[in-house]
Amino acid sequence: MRYTLFLFLMSLMVYSQDKTTMEGKVKDSLGVTMSYVNIIVKPQDQSKNLKFAISDSEGYYRLSIDKNELYSVSISYMGYETVEYELLTDKDFITKDFELKESEEMLGEIVIDIPISVRGDTITYNTGSFVNSKQRKLKDVLKELPGIEVDSKGGVTFQGRKVTDMLVEGKKFFGGDTKLAVENIPGDAIDKVQVIENYNDVSFLKSVSDGDAIAMNIILKEDKKNFAFGDLEVSKGNKDYYKTHSNLFYFSPKTKVNFIGDINNIGEKSFTYMDYRNFLGGINIVFSDDFDWGRGDFSQFMQSKEITNGSQKFAGFNIIRSSNAKLDVSAYIILSKTNTDSFVEKISDYTSFVEESSNKSSVDDWLAMAKLSIEYKPSYREKLNIRTQVKILDNSYIDNKNSVIDMSNNFIEGKKDFEEKYINQNIEWHKKTSDIHTISSILNYSFRSGIDKSVWASEGFSFHSLVPMDYRQETAVLDQLKDKSTHNLDFVLKSFWKINPKNHIYITFGNKFIKEKLITGVSQILDSGVFSSFDNSGFDNNIDYDINDMFMGLKYKFKTGICIFSQGLSFHNYKWNIEQENILSKNKWVLLPYFKAKIKFNSSKSIDIKYDINTKFSDINSLTDNYYLTSYNSVFRGDKNISNSKYHNVNFKYKTYNLYRHFSLYFNANYKKAVKAVRTVVEFEGQNAFTTVKLFDNPSESIYTNVFMRKKINIIQLISSLGFSKYKYYQETDGVISSSESVKYNYRLEIKLDLDIENTPIIKLGMKQSISSYTSGGVVNEFKTTSPYINIDYDFLNSFVFSFDYKNNNYTNVQQGQDDNYEIANTKLSYSKEDSAWSLRIAVNNILDSRFKKSNSFSGYLISDTRTYILPRVVLFGLIYSL
Repeated sequence: MRYTLFLFLMSLMVYSQDKTTMEGKVKDSLGVTMSYVNIIVKPQDQSKNLKFAISDSEGYYRLSIDKNELYSVSISYMGYETVEYELLTDKDFITKDFELKESEEMLGEIVIDIPISVRGDTITYNTGSFVNSKQRKLKDVLKELPGIEVDSKGGVTFQGRKVTDMLVEGKKFFGGDTKLAVENIPGDAIDKVQVIENYNDVSFLKSVSDGDAIAMNIILKEDKKNFAFGDLEVSKGNKDYYKTHSNLFYFSPKTKVNFIGDINNIGEKSFTYMDYRNFLGGINIVFSDDFDWGRGDFSQFMQSKEITNGSQKFAGFNIIRSSNAKLDVSAYIILSKTNTDSFVEKISDYTSFVEESSNKSSVDDWLAMAKLSIEYKPSYREKLNIRTQVKILDNSYIDNKNSVIDMSNNFIEGKKDFEEKYINQNIEWHKKTSDIHTISSILNYSFRSGIDKSVWASEGFSFHSLVPMDYRQETAVLDQLKDKSTHNLDFVLKSFWKINPKNHIYITFGNKFIKEKLITGVSQILDSGVFSSFDNSGFDNNIDYDINDMFMGLKYKFKTGICIFSQGLSFHNYKWNIEQENILSKNKWVLLPYFKAKIKFNSSKSIDIKYDINTKFSDINSLTDNYYLTSYNSVFRGDKNISNSKYHNVNFKYKTYNLYRHFSLYFNANYKKAVKAVRTVVEFEGQNAFTTVKLFDNPSESIYTNVFMRKKINIIQLISSLGFSKYKYYQETDGVISSSESVKYNYRLEIKLDLDIENTPIIKLGMKQSISSYTSGGVVNEFKTTSPYINIDYDFLNSFVFSFDYKNNNYTNVQQGQDDNYEIANTKLSYSKEDSAWSLRIAVNNILDSRFKKSNSFSGYLISDTRTYILPRVVLFGLIYSL
């Protein structure tokens, strides 16, 4: 580490002595500053790379170039005459302003090959000006483009804002997923990258939607538009570890086909929860404030978890067919299969006792998803979307838990089998009836059904006394069945009126209907194998629940100067019926206000303020009259008389981005206060718990803030972030209401060194730290994690690519005086000869053979200190073939 830091400082000193800084301002002939103007500096020595800069929102530019060199300087902007001159860099600092004159030639008669061009909300990068043949994937190309960042999880940001939709030739790639695109689209197939701000897939809705979405459109090279390409990879490692991966693509003007497949047993999650959310697609952003369309609760089975053993299998197929300019048909099929083992050790601090436990679990997941979408555009003023989606999940989970409380040992074997099916039909229609009026409507139906069968076995009869066990048996075995189904039918109609360019009125009508059914039953499996039902002891539920929300909303949006204000009200009439042993019917009117202000100083600096009141009704699980089990030692009963929760929300955002100073700053603060909220109430019986729900007044409030800063100084890029969160809440445990508080701080500081010289590595040095404090009943628990890290990326000898990442994690439980240190390091070396379709790769995961990771968490009555075991060292040798 010391040697790396020494090289870092020496490189900086040598580099700074051989560089000249050139800066200035660009204006038009009227003296108005011009943003996004390209300043290109070409060295006379053709063996050296060209340099470029882009003027910021105030017309400033700055670039660092070699000293004592002769350059050709070109200043260009679409629709303006190009300025060219020669420059000798014989000074340490050069100031040069430019004035551009409008071109007298017809725009259609000139061709300008410039790195970046701007038209309206679209910024286009000509990738040939930024990359060479070394960029193997889309993520490698994007990392070379100014203002664009790609994180380790495949997320893409532009000027710090998340890219929400990924397009290829104007069509969504695998439902718009950025991860699959950046990891799989070959770098040599890309001609241009477009960033589209204020994106809406219905273009005439951009002026009336309040969204701030960003899309990225990949334009392929001409020889790749009727071409099949992709990669095939086979890797073999130690201890029978393996990985195979394929990504195949075919593109033509009318047909686009993609296939991605992956099989591995090295812990790489082929299909994560974030991937799942991206594949769901969704409704247009104009409905985001008044429509929750229900997506199926599959999330708990796709969380990325550390494993000790297992295999992951994934296959995805996507096809888009454009029959003509008016009709597009697309479909995808996703299949995911995982078999994994995990091992977790945990210290759980409850209100009145401490539990030490170990869990060894095995999971077998199978997921299938399919979606058919039809987009019909009879004219540029009208669009119809019809979507059909089907999802099927089959999950099997085995958990062997050893629990120790007050020197008493208990072993529980749990097994869960879960099946869920989900069908969704969605029809969305938009029409611009005139220059001042637009209509949007949506009709949505979804059906979800799930069967959850759980079995718990114990020799210690450690179940709650509420459970009417037969204690004459040698082994206590409980069996529970939960059968739940949900129907959703929703309709929303929105009418947008543009009185004039600065005054808009939006009117919304809608109705949302939910019908749920829940059946639960608990039995004891006797030693003879006979099922003894607890139906007569209050452990059977057969409940029907329906709720209807009829609503109307009115919003007024106006612009004055640099400010845009939106304010509105929505009126809701809720009617609900609960049918169990008795029938309960209720009716309630709710008024919900809304306010939003946006102050836009320029294209790169703005403030957003939002305030609203939200309400939420409990689902059927919280309304049961009788008992059911939530775990082997927890019995739950709902309360059908609870009403809706109510929350105040305030959000503040500030962002600024300066290309000239290579500086960006983002600040976000959110405050949430529950006026009324449903919370869990707990009564302990030793280690066992009886839980129910109760509506509290002013039960909680939370505040969250985060600031992110990026600054580039010559070859150094500094990144820092600071986060703070505070959550205060009331809880009722064993009949006593007490106040609890959670406070968390986290910060990150990273230094990136990029010499921008051939055959030199890019080095990142950083530090992360998080401090968590939980206070309950006057008792404070504090945890601290400190993680210095280093990342190295090195392209050398024209054929080799080397990467290395290392993180040292020091975890401290302050109250117990316990310190744990674990180190995670990974490396990869690839060899690919130029113009060859074959490449070789060696990868080593967990180089130091670390065995576990540490973390902590909390809930209303529980604080946990967790040790999660991970895969040992894995060494993979891979062979890759590029089509």
